[in-house]
Amino acid sequence: LEGGIVLEGGTHVRYLWHGTSSYDVLGRMVADPLQAFNVALAGASVGARWGRGSYFARDAAYSVPFSTGCVDEQGRQVLLLCLVEVGLSTVGSPDLYNLPARTEPGQRYHSFVDSASNPEIFVVQTPSQVYPAYIVHFRPR
Repeated sequence: LEGGIVLEGGTHVRYLWHGTSSYDVLGRMVADPLQAFNVALAGASVGARWGRGSYFARDAAYSVPFSTGCVDEQGRQVLLLCLVEVGLSTVGSPDLYNLPARTEPGQRYHSFVDSASNPEIFVVQTPSQVYPAYIVHFRPR
């Protein structure tokens, strides 16, 4: 990254869960993630509690309610497990539309989180930060 920042797996790059409204939408997300995770389209159905962008969760249980309409041909619910470059994060809020500047001149944070000490929610604004790695089919309890 800019400024010589080295990203560490598990810290700056994470596997995170994403739920979506339908199986057709999920298919489009996998086929064209650069369009699917476009910040202009993000948050339209669920809002922007931690800032504008595409939302991902550390725990699958958080994403499950956002995917109740995403069901495969066998009636199983479906989630995406994505590899997300979260970079250096800052705590977000509903009024943040752009990632804020860091103390280093010309550099910005790479994502919003819900908590600095134990983040469960991550929000990114650049589609190239997201790679849909796995499609997970399951039956809710």
